[in-house]
Amino acid sequence: MQSRWIFPVFILFVSFAVNSQSMDSLKVMARETTDERKPRHYLRLGQRYMGREQYDSARKYLSLMAEYAEQNGQLGLMGQAYANLGGVSNELGDYISGIENYERAIEYLLQANEEINVAGVRTNLGQAYKGMNIYTKAFENLFQAADTYERKGEKKRLAAVYSTIGNIHREIGTMDISYEYLIKALELREELDYKSGVARSLQNLGNWHLESKDLPKARELYRQSLDIKRAHMDTSSFASSFAKLGEVAVESQNYEKARGYFEESLRIRTRSKNKAGTVTSSNHLARLHLSLNDPTSALPYLRLALKNAVEGHLLKEQATARALFREYYVQMGDYQSALKSSNQLIEVNELILDKEKTNSLIEAEVRFNIKSKDRELAFKENELESLEKERGYFIMIILVLTALAIMVVIFLRESRKLSRLRKLAKERVERLLNELNHRTKNHLQAQSGLIRQQMLKLKDQSTKEVIRDIDNQIKSINLIHQSLYASTEDSPECIDLTTYLKNIVENLMISFRMTGNQVKIKLDLDHVDIDLHKAMPIGLILNESVTNVIKHAFKGLKTRELTVRLKKKEPDLLRLTVADNGPGFSSSIDKEGHSGLRIMRDLAEELSGYLTFGNGQGAMIQVCFPVRN
Repeated sequence: MQSRWIFPVFILFVSFAVNSQSMDSLKVMARETTDERKPRHYLRLGQRYMGREQYDSARKYLSLMAEYAEQNGQLGLMGQAYANLGGVSNELGDYISGIENYERAIEYLLQANEEINVAGVRTNLGQAYKGMNIYTKAFENLFQAADTYERKGEKKRLAAVYSTIGNIHREIGTMDISYEYLIKALELREELDYKSGVARSLQNLGNWHLESKDLPKARELYRQSLDIKRAHMDTSSFASSFAKLGEVAVESQNYEKARGYFEESLRIRTRSKNKAGTVTSSNHLARLHLSLNDPTSALPYLRLALKNAVEGHLLKEQATARALFREYYVQMGDYQSALKSSNQLIEVNELILDKEKTNSLIEAEVRFNIKSKDRELAFKENELESLEKERGYFIMIILVLTALAIMVVIFLRESRKLSRLRKLAKERVERLLNELNHRTKNHLQAQSGLIRQQMLKLKDQSTKEVIRDIDNQIKSINLIHQSLYASTEDSPECIDLTTYLKNIVENLMISFRMTGNQVKIKLDLDHVDIDLHKAMPIGLILNESVTNVIKHAFKGLKTRELTVRLKKKEPDLLRLTVADNGPGFSSSIDKEGHSGLRIMRDLAEELSGYLTFGNGQGAMIQVCFPVRN
């Protein structure tokens, strides 16, 4: 009986000895090698200690890696060092330090022209902000990562970003957008035959249907996900599938089956020493037994959940366990202990509230985090020299994009004429047109991404605002192109004006980081198909007017409202109205010759229409114009 254990113990001892020797060898190599090679040895040491969850040692060697890489001007390795330090900080719950390290990593990797690695760090940064419920910053980083992956053809990584974006939209309640991104992720993973990724996508879609109360569909998706995991022996993720099937069974009131799923999930998570998962499964089982008025069976699960929640510093899970303990004592008739549990629950909730308040200040704290004086002096001269070059470059980009837009319009006109006169050449023309549209779309998106990337380097706020306005105008042009590309063969020069205007408003809200909680948007848009040549000035008028509202109308307001209406006043007359609930226009604004109003008046004349403005509940701008010239 004793001899059964000799060989496993011997293997364990040998493995430990080999691993320790490997660590010692790395330390010796790091000490004795040249300075240029030290950073790579320190990186391996830091990652080894991270795998062992010895985070203080990991931070020590990663910091040494950054120090030696900086001495030798190895920008890419400096970026990797700070990216790993960001991961260590997040594991320790130090989110401010984690975000700061990720931002440093991006700064160095951009200088090293490592676009893919920059996108990887932005993905991690977006997930960190998601965990802190700072969704604006999460979206900003995730969309930048998605732009890079799409341009570089990194479909596997792009699918992961789409999944994260879809899950965020599900959390904030925008279910239609959530479903769209989750389906995109699934389609990419199926195209790549990436089985474990497909399993994760099916589980995400199951979560979406569970939240939508479509229990049969959720159950079907969870089972499909579990079948794929079993076929490919992805045992590490079995527990989450069983837990989700248990939740569906509870919603279906099939409590016996739910208990089986939760127990299997707990067994896997306990064996893998997953504290957070162990707490979640234990709380599921405790809640199930309490709902069946069986407090005695719930007690061991409650103790296990609370023990792991306290050891893992998991405040929200600890609050759930405390609340369930209170219910346990009430069912047992021990009201004194129930009162004690209530007081403990209040203390935990106060800690959670303090943590949430801290998280709400993180974004501002990160923005104003002080850089070291040495680095600031080293880069200041280069930034000043490049500022003028960047301005000229942005102007050149706008001219090129405008020329491209004109070329697209001319090409479409000529293709219509040729399609009538030359039926035999129709297929060839369509192939050329599709190729041009595809390249134009990619070029517009690439230039927009480049502008946003360069804008992050600027420190002058007024310059940033000018560049952001330019980026929004590019997006308006791109929306026309996308709408045109999606139009039917019968009317290739007409677009859906309603969808186009709605997309402009949504893009401006994202660009200025305005969420539904910050601004109440009222869209009252009649369905109108309009000629392409009119759509562009209409879009630019809306872009200019909504930008002015966001910049000037909402200062000091707690309740912010933006209204956009598009109404057919006569069979051939449209009226576009943009209104807000701000202080309104000053009496002298027309005499001052406001540049934004001048631009919008010129665009209204281009539409053969006219522009009026005034005050109601706030400022109001109206443009009336005919549908056709």
